Amino acid sequence: MSVLLAVLFLLTAAAGTGVVLTRQPRRQALALGVNGLVLSLLFMALQAPDVAFSELAVGTAAVPLLFRPRECAGGPAAERRSGMSRNARIVLFALAVLALLPAVVRVSLQMPQFGNHPLPYGDAINRDAPQERHVTNMVTAVNFDYRGLDTLGEEFMLFCAVTGAVMLLRGSRGENVSARAGWAPGRPIPARTEAIALIGRWLGPLLMLFGTYVVVHAQLTPGGGFQGGAIIGSGLLLYYLGEGYGGWRRLVRSRILLAAEAGGAAAFALAGFGPMLVGGKFLENVLPLGQMKALLSGGLILVVNGAVAFAVAGGFGLLFIEFMEETRAEEGGEK
Repeated sequence: MSVLLAVLFLLTAAAGTGVVLTRQPRRQALALGVNGLVLSLLFMALQAPDVAFSELAVGTAAVPLLFRPRECAGGPAAERRSGMSRNARIVLFALAVLALLPAVVRVSLQMPQFGNHPLPYGDAINRDAPQERHVTNMVTAVNFDYRGLDTLGEEFMLFCAVTGAVMLLRGSRGENVSARAGWAPGRPIPARTEAIALIGRWLGPLLMLFGTYVVVHAQLTPGGGFQGGAIIGSGLLLYYLGEGYGGWRRLVRSRILLAAEAGGAAAFALAGFGPMLVGGKFLENVLPLGQMKALLSGGLILVVNGAVAFAVAGGFGLLFIEFMEETRAEEGGEK
């Protein structure tokens, strides 16, 4: 293992420890953002820039933003109802570290040097995929073609997880939309400054545009439907900073996101099983492969990549809506 990886592993351990030991919501948001940034650097060092993009958008930006409404709606009473004291959390964390540390050290010491790998599968993909699929991003070729059946299973795992979360949260809260955020005594809602509103209104569209770029260039450069979809979904949350709770809720519509998630999952399944209905193979390419290094290259990979982007962006958006709606004030007649 190289010195770079050793330093990043130590930073990851320190950032994770900070997340566990932090209780105050504002500090939790900062600790989670730092932890997400460190993980992004670690993924880049491990030659996984696709995963680093997702972690940077979700772990560094989106998740910390969710703590702002939580800070206003949770209240000190909610912290007292958590059922676990600080000392108990430290003890549980220490036990987990003692149990996992030997395995982590052993795996870390056996890792190859930075830039090297001992597996022949990667060499085979690097040799054959450019000629067979006319793509230059081998991760995209593996996810959406060579290992497409596994990716379809992962896509429907996400679909089921989002559906379950929406049913649980919406089933206990109802589906009415309130334009007023919840409030708890002792947690005043801080007014948005003009600077914060401006940043949210500018960065939201820019982040969604960058996510779209990551999606459409999946066959050429690091990225893909999942990474770009996660970035687009995170961009939706930035509108909350720019427009406030009421404006954000009127802009982000759950029915549109639900259609995107379900439609993307269905399109992926159709692209895979459709050729089998006429005697072909699963995910058998039926489209022109295009020219190498061109935007429209890869054949059916383009369709599957776009379907995953719609499904992931819709799923993330639905989860953000349900989490944010948990902080709203109930209107008269709601149960």
